[in-house]
Amino acid sequence: MTVPDVLSVWKVIDERKQYFPGLRSNAIWVETGNTKAGYEHILRHQDEFKLLGIGPHELAEVAEAVTTVATHVGAQKKTAKRPGRPVFLVIYKDKPIAVAIDVGVTASWWE
Repeated sequence: MTVPDVLSVWKVIDERKQYFPGLRSNAIWVETGNTKAGYEHILRHQDEFKLLGIGPHELAEVAEAVTTVATHVGAQKKTAKRPGRPVFLVIYKDKPIAVAIDVGVTASWWE
């Protein structure tokens, strides 16, 4: 990851870090990424967001809202060996939406 690849960056409070195992820093960012992670991966879900009236240019903002102010409501794909991806409920543009999100853990130049 390089600075030009970062599209958005924000801070999460310590209490929110419990939902993202391995997160060492309070900084989360969206980078351009690839088909498995980052903005390019998020774009693979743009049709689902479009049904909710959320455009591609708003997806980083949704990711920030989900990780900072949304209510944790459960886990997706939870197994005996894996805690599952956290699912959050957030009101975005006056609509309730549920979003499952993973936060990758990489070496951070914010630490």
